[in-house]
Amino acid sequence: MEHWRIIESPPSCAAYNMALDEALYLRFQSEPAAPILRLYAWEVPSITIGRFQNYERAKLDMRRDRWREAPMVRRITGGRAVAHDEDLTLAVICSFDDLPQKSAAIHKTYALLKQPIVAALGDVGYAIHNAQSKHIEIPSVGANCFDWLGAADIADITGRKLAGGAIHRGANVILFQCSIQCDPNRVDKLKAALRERFERWSVKSLKWEGLTEIEARAAEHLTSERYQDVNWLERGIDRDFSSICR
Repeated sequence: MEHWRIIESPPSCAAYNMALDEALYLRFQSEPAAPILRLYAWEVPSITIGRFQNYERAKLDMRRDRWREAPMVRRITGGRAVAHDEDLTLAVICSFDDLPQKSAAIHKTYALLKQPIVAALGDVGYAIHNAQSKHIEIPSVGANCFDWLGAADIADITGRKLAGGAIHRGANVILFQCSIQCDPNRVDKLKAALRERFERWSVKSLKWEGLTEIEARAAEHLTSERYQDVNWLERGIDRDFSSICR
């Protein structure tokens, strides 16, 4: 494709945010089209947990203080739990062919996808720590993604983690989700910087596009049938939803 789609969604509930990412991924898998950069926010403070994460441990670690009543939903990407509030979240849905470089290694794919994010954060004034090979230890290592910093993560020079992401991939399709802990007064500038940096990185234009009828319908279906399903949240019991986008 000659361009990328950019979709900016209004703040939504956690279940719908995760459902829409998967709906876009399934639609792209069913009928490859323009790759997607989606930017979104959260209607209320929410928690997402990784696909293979233990629910009881995550609930114990995450549902404290102001997060005690926060809605919790399981993602289809891996990794630890993330507490979402004023963070800017992005999703990339693309094929391996859409990446500037092709690699089957997931850590190399991750490194490629974080390049425009690192550049955009630098554009809005963050001094980025350049972690290359070693994990940076943070004392409290638990279920929370932002309590642990590895070489692949994005941090400032004080060691504060700014962004963490995770990948889900099919045969030739990638879903990358990333939470960016940005100061609220820099969010608009960061969105603009991300759009510019993704254009440079992909060497393709970004075009604003809304959801198709199939994508919107699939997102609503996944919201109720997967992301609000207690079996998915608590036990990660999976079901095949690929047919909803065909």
